[in-house]
Amino acid sequence: MHTFVDPTGCHTLISARNGEVYYLHSTSRNVKKLKGFGPNVDGSASFTPGKAAGDIISGKGKSGAGDKAQVGLTPGTYLTAVGWDKDQGTEGSTKRILLGNSSGELYEYALARTNADASSEASDAAADFNDGPILLHKLNSSESVGMTESGASVTGVHFEYLTNPVSSA
Repeated sequence: MHTFVDPTGCHTLISARNGEVYYLHSTSRNVKKLKGFGPNVDGSASFTPGKAAGDIISGKGKSGAGDKAQVGLTPGTYLTAVGWDKDQGTEGSTKRILLGNSSGELYEYALARTNADASSEASDAAADFNDGPILLHKLNSSESVGMTESGASVTGVHFEYLTNPVSSA
């Protein structure tokens, strides 16, 4: 089991080895199982197969017009790393965060406090992820680096914005 706390100290993710992830906000007394992580309560998969979003955008592999990004953590894996957006995250919302899992995959996700007093901006930030995290890239896939599908887990993720240097004229 892994526990991840954001820089504001308001958002906590708890990851279990069966792939389930639970969310606890500092103002809440109850944890919430997040959709798209591990099996659903009825045992069905909370996962929609697809390609890595990075491969679809770059046109890598055999891409088609109808390609969709994978939503939900790959079955049999679990969350091992979180990169929090320390610049944009607030008490009400994490904004976008990066997730790494036990099979070397990177995902994008967002969380928002579900209380009635949460701002609509915070809710809008998490609305894109109602069905679960979106797969961005497979670090260990044979297509990306010539390795087998089973590889090392992601052990750390750092979130930082890159800016273009301003040139003086």
